Amino acid sequence: MPSFRFFRNGSRDSGRAGQNHLPFYLGRNFSRFSPQVEEYRALRTAVELMSQGRDAKTILVTSAGPGEGKSTVVVNLGLLFWEFGRNVLLIDCDLRMPSLHKAFGLRNARGITDLLAGNADASTVQSHVAEGFVVLPRGAAAPNPPVLFRSLAFREALAFYREQADVILVDSSPLLAVSDAIQIVPAADVVLLVVQAGRTKRRDILRAKKLLAAARANLLGTILNKVEPSEGHYYYREPRYRYYFEDGQVTRDTAIRRIGPGPAGPVAGS
Repeated sequence: MPSFRFFRNGSRDSGRAGQNHLPFYLGRNFSRFSPQVEEYRALRTAVELMSQGRDAKTILVTSAGPGEGKSTVVVNLGLLFWEFGRNVLLIDCDLRMPSLHKAFGLRNARGITDLLAGNADASTVQSHVAEGFVVLPRGAAAPNPPVLFRSLAFREALAFYREQADVILVDSSPLLAVSDAIQIVPAADVVLLVVQAGRTKRRDILRAKKLLAAARANLLGTILNKVEPSEGHYYYREPRYRYYFEDGQVTRDTAIRRIGPGPAGPVAGS
């Protein structure tokens, strides 16, 4: 792997690189301080606290089946780690149905598949969305994804990026659909399993957990996604806390701003 400066520091020479804000991607126009965004901030805090002492820099995010929201979790969790001052890399390892490039309006011309196939180097395949925030899309379609993820080239790529980023979030294919995600497990520090409220079957969750256990995955936790407001009893939905989230008290926008420069070194607790 070539050596180069992975994250731009104040560079404003191309596109959106160097900006100190990013669009917040939730599929809808929420305030940066809405209850929905606060749930993601709570998730970020939980991941950091649970990762203490595990050197959990590379986080694989997967689900039992398709359409359960794992890619949305990857994007929003990455944005909130970035907001907290981390240098963040998102890698689209869902080689069957890639979507991370769509979230940021990026081209999918080159990406992780081109890097692993030896058709590109690490300096040309990632997209610098903002200072300290990088997306590595899928790139060209791959004929045999499981073989790519079991390759020495994949392990070397992740080892290289670990030296550059504070947090690496890997989006993968669903566990029960194809075997791709299981091949990634040995290269990931921890795994987050996303399940959709009211949709994911209990038997599918158990099957997914058995697969992860058989692969000796370090399952950090399970995320219950797409919970309807009526199904939860969160404190900020109670009338006495409502004023924290009233439109008159919060400027509604779709921007997320970084609180400061990224720290040197890994995430807290690593």
